[in-house]
Amino acid sequence: MTEKKTRERVRSLVIEEEPGTGSRDSFLTTFFRRGEALVQELQNDTDRLRVRVAELEAANATLRTQLAGDAALRDALRRISQLERERDELASQASEAAAASTRTVARCSAVENDLANMANLYIAADQLHSTLDLPRVLTHISELLEQFVGSREHALYYVDVDGQTLAPVATHGVDKGELPILSTRPVAEGPPLAGRVVEQTFLTGAPSFDPDIPACGVERPAACMPLKLDGRIVGVLVVYRLLDQKQAFTANDRELFRMLGAHAATAITGALLWQRARRDLPSP
Repeated sequence: MTEKKTRERVRSLVIEEEPGTGSRDSFLTTFFRRGEALVQELQNDTDRLRVRVAELEAANATLRTQLAGDAALRDALRRISQLERERDELASQASEAAAASTRTVARCSAVENDLANMANLYIAADQLHSTLDLPRVLTHISELLEQFVGSREHALYYVDVDGQTLAPVATHGVDKGELPILSTRPVAEGPPLAGRVVEQTFLTGAPSFDPDIPACGVERPAACMPLKLDGRIVGVLVVYRLLDQKQAFTANDRELFRMLGAHAATAITGALLWQRARRDLPSP
């Protein structure tokens, strides 16, 4: 109820004496009845206001709860964002750890490979220098070419006593009679096709490896390795064909082949000297 209406209600209580009644009791009865009605109306307005206040308080509580929920949601979102950042950092660290582990495994594999190569080199050198018997030395060289290089057909050319010719002294998988005897000096007409690469290796001292392994054979060697002794070339190791399962020379094959070229020259020369020394010894 507005203030204006309240004043009008109060003024309405002031009742002029009705003409003709002259009765004071009637006036008081009317006055109190109207006052009671006014009080009742004021009470009703108060009750409505209390209800409205309760509704506003409930709405305010709801808003407060909602605001608190929004704050909790914002906190949850911030926590989720923080956890996602931590997850990304952990994923990055895991990726770096995996890369480091891969590098370590690769390095360990390389070290194991190097150790295996060193063991093979030791075994090969030990076998080559374990005897001064020439046939056994040649047999060891042939076995090492087959086991470590994967050779199926090969030959060993060696300079003869006068140093003028280069002849095959041992073969495997190929007939020695099919191989040409080469000159240690360039000649005008040149060697036959089967001996050109061998002669070139002997004259230049440079090893050769044919990249087209399946096309190789007696007339086209797969690889040639010079035998050097004190800087002088005394022969050539020739691989004509590899085993069927081997399609190319690996870096390890090349290294073993070079090692055989270095040690074979020493082993063969030592065996030849021992053979000649024994031949020159006087009979008992």
